[in-house]
Amino acid sequence: MNRVLTVAGSSSRSAPGVYWTAARLALGTASALGISRFAYGLLLPAMRTELRWSLAQAGALTTANSVGYLLGAAFIGVAARRWAPPRSSAWACCSPPPPWPPPR
Repeated sequence: MNRVLTVAGSSSRSAPGVYWTAARLALGTASALGISRFAYGLLLPAMRTELRWSLAQAGALTTANSVGYLLGAAFIGVAARRWAPPRSSAWACCSPPPPWPPPR
């Protein structure tokens, strides 16, 4: 038996086609995040040298980056269930980052 899933506002597609599309989108996102995290580690020494940061300042930036990834991953699922996924994704993309360096 071939089940048919429908998505609001689109024509019906077979279940394997929908799952394949979801898998490709998930793999694309995962690979982009993996590359950006790898590149960040390579750029941090040059940023530290250019901006004359101490190890503590560079570590604070790395910690803030990691906490941002963690909070985003933890709360996007909750936000997507509470509000529509496109709305929660748009909010996440358009929210401003915290000020850096922190005000004294």
